[in-house]
Amino acid sequence: MLRRSVIHKFKRTCWFIFLGVGCLSCDTNKTQLDEFVIRIQVDPGFPNPITYKNLQNVRIAGLIYETLLYQDLKSGRFKPYLAKLLPTIQLTDSITLVSYHLKKDIKWSDGSNITADDVLFSLRLIQHPDAGTEHLAKLIEHIVGFEKHSDSTFSLTINDHSALAINTTGSFPILPHHLLDTA
Repeated sequence: MLRRSVIHKFKRTCWFIFLGVGCLSCDTNKTQLDEFVIRIQVDPGFPNPITYKNLQNVRIAGLIYETLLYQDLKSGRFKPYLAKLLPTIQLTDSITLVSYHLKKDIKWSDGSNITADDVLFSLRLIQHPDAGTEHLAKLIEHIVGFEKHSDSTFSLTINDHSALAINTTGSFPILPHHLLDTA
């Protein structure tokens, strides 16, 4: 009986020590206002938004790289993110024209403007056969054309009339053309 009591006290003491160390490591005073901490179960590797290898990588890349639209988890509806408004849609017999307007004064972390050139660069990169992005390219394979009207307005031509195809025109990661395009 004495042995069980000692073991029980030892387990309880270890639990309190573990809990105390856990509480000390969660000190919010160490975190600056312009940063946040994410704890995940596995090493996600580099959070590349187009060649992701696991779910943790997708989640982290989603916090770093923005899209034109995002899906509100409460309503399930798509809402503008980098786009100023939801896209305008023109249907014809064989194609759909989806037009976007980017928000004004949206910038990359280096202060450069996010433009239609970034969207076009991202599309071309994702759709390039040697980029290793087959999983993401399939998501936007229905996008068959791009027309830039200005730095903040552009249209995508898609060969599908479905709501899913229209929504996916705004759900791929936008990458900085001026930093990544070596051509």
